[in-house]
Amino acid sequence: MSGLLAPVSVVIPVRNGATFLPEALRSVQAQTILPRQIIVVDDGSTDATAAVASDFFGVDCIQQPPLGVSAARNTGAEYATETYLCFLDADDIWPRTKTERQLACFARDPSIDIVTGLMRNFRRSNEGETLFLTEPVSANLPGVLMIRREAFHRVGPYSTELAYGENLEWWARALDSGSLVTSIDELVLMRRIHDNNTSRDTDNSTRRYLHALRAITRRRRTGSASH
Repeated sequence: MSGLLAPVSVVIPVRNGATFLPEALRSVQAQTILPRQIIVVDDGSTDATAAVASDFFGVDCIQQPPLGVSAARNTGAEYATETYLCFLDADDIWPRTKTERQLACFARDPSIDIVTGLMRNFRRSNEGETLFLTEPVSANLPGVLMIRREAFHRVGPYSTELAYGENLEWWARALDSGSLVTSIDELVLMRRIHDNNTSRDTDNSTRRYLHALRAITRRRRTGSASH
Protein backbone atom coordinates (compact mmCIF):
# COMPACT_ATOMS: atom_id res chain seq x y z
CA MET A 1 0.00 0.00 0.00
CA SER A 2 1.43 3.36 -1.01
CA GLY A 3 -0.50 5.42 1.52
CA LEU A 4 -1.22 8.04 -1.17
CA LEU A 5 -4.73 9.48 -1.05
CA ALA A 6 -6.63 10.56 -4.15
CA PRO A 7 -9.77 12.73 -4.51
CA VAL A 8 -11.95 9.69 -5.28
CA SER A 9 -15.29 8.75 -3.73
CA VAL A 10 -16.25 5.06 -3.89
CA VAL A 11 -19.93 4.10 -3.57
CA ILE A 12 -20.79 0.51 -2.61
CA PRO A 13 -24.52 -0.30 -2.75
CA VAL A 14 -25.45 -3.39 -0.77
CA ARG A 15 -28.43 -5.32 0.56
CA ASN A 16 -27.85 -8.35 2.78
CA GLY A 17 -24.25 -8.53 1.61
CA ALA A 18 -22.43 -9.24 4.87
CA THR A 19 -20.81 -12.35 3.37
CA PHE A 20 -19.02 -10.64 0.48
CA LEU A 21 -18.78 -7.01 1.62
CA PRO A 22 -15.55 -7.44 3.63
CA GLU A 23 -13.62 -8.62 0.57
CA ALA A 24 -14.99 -5.76 -1.52
CA LEU A 25 -13.95 -3.23 1.11
CA ARG A 26 -10.51 -4.78 1.52
CA SER A 27 -9.96 -4.52 -2.23
CA VAL A 28 -10.73 -0.79 -2.08
CA GLN A 29 -8.52 -0.22 0.93
CA ALA A 30 -5.68 -2.17 -0.74
CA GLN A 31 -5.47 0.18 -3.73
CA THR A 32 -2.02 1.42 -4.62
CA ILE A 33 -3.55 4.91 -4.57
CA LEU A 34 -6.28 5.06 -1.94
CA PRO A 35 -9.68 6.69 -2.45
CA ARG A 36 -10.24 9.47 0.05
CA GLN A 37 -13.91 8.59 0.63
CA ILE A 38 -15.58 5.16 0.85
CA ILE A 39 -19.37 5.10 1.13
CA VAL A 40 -21.43 1.97 1.82
CA VAL A 41 -25.14 2.44 1.15
CA ASP A 42 -27.09 -0.20 3.07
CA ASP A 43 -30.29 -0.68 1.09
CA GLY A 44 -32.56 -2.09 3.79
CA SER A 45 -30.43 -5.05 4.84
CA THR A 46 -31.74 -7.48 7.44
CA ASP A 47 -28.38 -9.17 8.03
CA ALA A 48 -25.16 -7.83 9.58
CA THR A 49 -24.25 -5.61 6.62
CA ALA A 50 -24.27 -2.35 8.60
CA ALA A 51 -22.15 -3.87 11.37
CA VAL A 52 -19.66 -5.22 8.86
CA ALA A 53 -19.29 -1.82 7.19
CA SER A 54 -18.86 -0.13 10.57
CA ASP A 55 -15.97 -2.46 11.40
CA PHE A 56 -13.87 -0.89 8.63
CA PHE A 57 -12.01 2.28 9.55
CA GLY A 58 -12.82 5.30 7.44
CA VAL A 59 -15.96 3.86 5.84
CA ASP A 60 -19.17 5.90 5.90
CA CYS A 61 -22.29 3.74 6.12
CA ILE A 62 -25.61 5.23 5.01
CA GLN A 63 -28.76 3.25 5.74
CA GLN A 64 -31.95 3.61 3.73
CA PRO A 65 -35.16 1.62 3.17
CA PRO A 66 -34.99 -1.13 0.53
CA LEU A 67 -35.34 1.05 -2.57
CA GLY A 68 -33.15 -0.93 -4.97
CA VAL A 69 -29.58 -0.88 -6.20
CA SER A 70 -30.06 2.12 -8.50
CA ALA A 71 -31.47 4.22 -5.67
CA ALA A 72 -28.59 3.12 -3.44
CA ARG A 73 -26.03 4.17 -6.05
CA ASN A 74 -27.77 7.51 -6.44
CA THR A 75 -27.82 8.05 -2.67
CA GLY A 76 -24.10 7.42 -2.50
CA ALA A 77 -23.42 9.74 -5.44
CA GLU A 78 -25.33 12.53 -3.71
CA TYR A 79 -23.30 11.99 -0.53
CA ALA A 80 -19.97 11.89 -2.38
CA THR A 81 -17.71 14.94 -2.12
CA GLU A 82 -14.56 14.10 -4.09
CA THR A 83 -13.60 15.06 -7.64
CA TYR A 84 -13.90 11.54 -9.05
CA LEU A 85 -16.60 8.95 -8.46
CA CYS A 86 -16.47 5.15 -8.64
CA PHE A 87 -18.97 2.38 -7.93
CA LEU A 88 -18.38 -1.16 -6.72
CA ASP A 89 -21.00 -3.84 -6.10
CA ALA A 90 -20.59 -5.48 -2.71
CA ASP A 91 -19.91 -8.94 -4.17
CA ASP A 92 -17.24 -7.76 -6.60
CA ILE A 93 -13.62 -6.72 -6.07
CA TRP A 94 -11.06 -4.40 -7.62
CA PRO A 95 -7.52 -5.23 -8.72
CA ARG A 96 -5.03 -3.24 -6.64
CA THR A 97 -4.10 -0.78 -9.42
CA LYS A 98 -7.62 0.23 -10.54
CA THR A 99 -7.60 3.76 -9.12
CA GLU A 100 -3.95 4.37 -9.99
CA ARG A 101 -4.34 3.41 -13.65
CA GLN A 102 -7.57 5.33 -14.18
CA LEU A 103 -6.35 8.46 -12.40
CA ALA A 104 -3.31 8.42 -14.68
CA CYS A 105 -5.64 8.75 -17.68
CA PHE A 106 -7.30 11.83 -16.21
CA ALA A 107 -3.88 13.31 -15.48
CA ARG A 108 -2.79 12.81 -19.10
CA ASP A 109 -5.96 14.32 -20.57
CA PRO A 110 -8.00 16.69 -18.36
CA SER A 111 -10.79 16.84 -20.97
CA ILE A 112 -11.83 13.23 -20.27
CA ASP A 113 -15.07 12.69 -18.32
CA ILE A 114 -15.08 8.90 -17.91
CA VAL A 115 -12.37 6.23 -17.84
CA THR A 116 -13.36 2.57 -18.14
CA GLY A 117 -11.41 -0.67 -18.37
CA LEU A 118 -11.81 -4.43 -18.56
CA MET A 119 -13.88 -6.80 -16.45
CA ARG A 120 -13.36 -10.50 -15.72
CA ASN A 121 -15.85 -12.93 -14.17
CA PHE A 122 -14.63 -15.19 -11.38
CA ARG A 123 -15.86 -17.47 -8.66
CA ARG A 124 -14.32 -19.01 -5.56
CA SER A 125 -13.81 -22.73 -5.27
CA ASN A 126 -14.80 -24.55 -2.09
CA GLU A 127 -11.17 -24.22 -1.05
CA GLY A 128 -11.21 -20.46 -1.60
CA GLU A 129 -9.21 -20.56 -4.83
CA THR A 130 -9.94 -17.85 -7.43
CA LEU A 131 -11.27 -19.44 -10.63
CA PHE A 132 -11.54 -17.12 -13.62
CA LEU A 133 -14.52 -17.89 -15.84
CA THR A 134 -13.83 -15.47 -18.69
CA GLU A 135 -11.01 -13.55 -20.28
CA PRO A 136 -10.92 -9.78 -19.57
CA VAL A 137 -13.62 -8.05 -21.63
CA SER A 138 -15.21 -4.63 -21.97
CA ALA A 139 -18.47 -4.14 -20.07
CA ASN A 140 -20.96 -1.40 -19.23
CA LEU A 141 -21.00 -2.23 -15.52
CA PRO A 142 -20.75 0.61 -12.97
CA GLY A 143 -17.76 -1.11 -11.36
CA VAL A 144 -15.50 -0.52 -14.36
CA LEU A 145 -15.81 3.24 -14.48
CA MET A 146 -14.21 6.23 -12.88
CA ILE A 147 -16.11 9.43 -13.66
CA ARG A 148 -15.76 13.06 -12.77
CA ARG A 149 -18.42 13.68 -10.13
CA GLU A 150 -19.73 16.75 -11.91
CA ALA A 151 -20.01 14.72 -15.13
CA PHE A 152 -22.06 12.06 -13.33
CA HIS A 153 -24.53 14.67 -12.13
CA ARG A 154 -24.65 16.18 -15.62
CA VAL A 155 -25.62 12.79 -17.05
CA GLY A 156 -28.06 12.19 -14.20
CA PRO A 157 -28.72 9.36 -11.74
CA TYR A 158 -29.31 5.70 -12.50
CA SER A 159 -32.92 5.00 -13.43
CA THR A 160 -35.01 3.71 -10.54
CA GLU A 161 -37.81 2.79 -12.94
CA LEU A 162 -35.95 -0.07 -14.60
CA ALA A 163 -35.78 -3.39 -12.77
CA TYR A 164 -32.87 -4.42 -15.00
CA GLY A 165 -30.76 -2.81 -17.69
CA GLU A 166 -30.27 0.43 -15.76
CA ASN A 167 -26.55 0.27 -16.56
CA LEU A 168 -27.25 0.13 -20.28
CA GLU A 169 -29.71 3.03 -20.06
CA TRP A 170 -27.27 5.17 -18.03
CA TRP A 171 -24.41 4.56 -20.49
CA ALA A 172 -26.66 5.57 -23.36
CA ARG A 173 -27.42 8.86 -21.60
CA ALA A 174 -23.74 9.40 -20.86
CA LEU A 175 -22.83 9.01 -24.53
CA ASP A 176 -25.78 11.10 -25.70
CA SER A 177 -24.74 13.89 -23.33
CA GLY A 178 -21.42 14.21 -25.11
CA SER A 179 -19.34 12.82 -22.25
CA LEU A 180 -15.77 12.10 -23.34
CA VAL A 181 -14.97 8.45 -22.60
CA THR A 182 -11.70 6.57 -22.83
CA SER A 183 -10.80 3.02 -21.90
CA ILE A 184 -7.63 1.40 -20.66
CA ASP A 185 -6.63 -2.08 -21.77
CA GLU A 186 -6.27 -3.28 -18.19
CA LEU A 187 -8.36 -5.24 -15.71
CA VAL A 188 -10.24 -2.86 -13.40
CA LEU A 189 -13.04 -5.12 -12.10
CA MET A 190 -13.39 -8.72 -10.98
CA ARG A 191 -17.07 -9.66 -11.06
CA ARG A 192 -18.05 -12.48 -8.75
CA ILE A 193 -20.43 -15.13 -10.06
CA HIS A 194 -22.47 -16.86 -7.35
CA ASP A 195 -25.89 -18.38 -6.79
CA ASN A 196 -27.55 -15.08 -5.91
CA ASN A 197 -26.44 -12.96 -8.89
CA THR A 198 -29.62 -11.24 -10.06
CA SER A 199 -28.38 -11.18 -13.67
CA ARG A 200 -28.29 -14.98 -13.83
CA ASP A 201 -32.08 -15.02 -14.21
CA THR A 202 -31.71 -15.26 -17.99
CA ASP A 203 -35.37 -15.26 -19.05
CA ASN A 204 -36.26 -12.21 -16.97
CA SER A 205 -33.03 -10.38 -17.79
CA THR A 206 -33.68 -10.62 -21.54
CA ARG A 207 -37.14 -9.10 -21.14
CA ARG A 208 -35.78 -6.39 -18.86
CA TYR A 209 -32.96 -5.49 -21.25
CA LEU A 210 -35.55 -5.07 -23.98
CA HIS A 211 -37.48 -2.79 -21.62
CA ALA A 212 -34.30 -0.73 -21.10
CA LEU A 213 -33.71 -0.50 -24.86
CA ARG A 214 -37.28 0.71 -25.34
CA ALA A 215 -36.71 3.35 -22.64
CA ILE A 216 -33.57 4.53 -24.45
CA THR A 217 -35.39 4.72 -27.78
CA ARG A 218 -38.34 6.57 -26.24
CA ARG A 219 -36.06 9.12 -24.56
CA ARG A 220 -34.12 9.77 -27.75
CA ARG A 221 -37.33 10.32 -29.69
CA THR A 222 -38.89 12.65 -27.15
CA GLY A 223 -35.72 14.26 -25.80
CA SER A 224 -36.92 13.58 -22.24
CA ALA A 225 -34.99 12.14 -19.29
CA SER A 226 -35.91 8.63 -18.12
CA HIS A 227 -34.55 8.75 -14.58
